[in-house]
Amino acid sequence: MYKNILVPLDGSPTSNLALQEAFKIADVGSKITAISVVENPLQGYMVMYDYEKVHDELLLHCKNILDQAQETGIKHGHIQFETHVIDINPGSSYDVSLAIEHAANQYHADLIVIGTHGRRGFHRFFFGSIAEMLIRQSQLPVLLVRNQQIPL
Repeated sequence: MYKNILVPLDGSPTSNLALQEAFKIADVGSKITAISVVENPLQGYMVMYDYEKVHDELLLHCKNILDQAQETGIKHGHIQFETHVIDINPGSSYDVSLAIEHAANQYHADLIVIGTHGRRGFHRFFFGSIAEMLIRQSQLPVLLVRNQQIPL
């Protein structure tokens, strides 16, 4: 049985399903750690913008996601639950998938449960896949949870 489960959340219905799945597989004595990653979405592009303002908005968004997750955690009182914001500093070589892997190691996870949108073709090329990158680089088991309601 998995004792330390990491669940990355981005506020999407699919990531919320991943959190629900983590609670389904967690046992008494298990711990679920929910994280939300603040990234610099324009890093690497030659775009002028107010980094601090964008960062503050993204940070607030991540905190709101984790506040909602905390409400879910309270409903599952028999499972230890904690939340953390992971902030990728500007200029860092970390992308979201590396930040998730680093958090998994930091919080001693033995399983990562992550939502995936199951994109294919152009959408996958254009939007990329954090889940795909994570399963390619992770040394831990990764459980992918897909929302069957979302069209490909």
